[in-house]
Amino acid sequence: ATAATAGSQGTLTFTGAQAADYRNFIDAVDTAIGSMNDRVNQIGMAQSSLSTREVTLSQSISANSSAASRIMDADFAKEQSESVRLQILQQTSTSALAQANMGPQSVLGFLG
Repeated sequence: ATAATAGSQGTLTFTGAQAADYRNFIDAVDTAIGSMNDRVNQIGMAQSSLSTREVTLSQSISANSSAASRIMDADFAKEQSESVRLQILQQTSTSALAQANMGPQSVLGFLG
């Protein structure tokens, strides 16, 4: 078309246009719509891929947090059992020392 002007309410007015011009215009619009559909499809696929990765990362973060918690619990339990073991050894040593000190006291008791 030799000239196209925008009319009121979103209409186009072609002056001196032939049927071939209209066909070319409609083909160009169809091509633009097809291009836009391809782009929207690509964006949709990228969004779907990102959503899947987000879910995977979220699950990985949750699994890592759970593993770290279990490791900390195991470390705490190990330290607690080591503490109990040392307390038992201390009590056993104290008891053995008390019994060792009782020997001379009883001998002195018999003598005295």
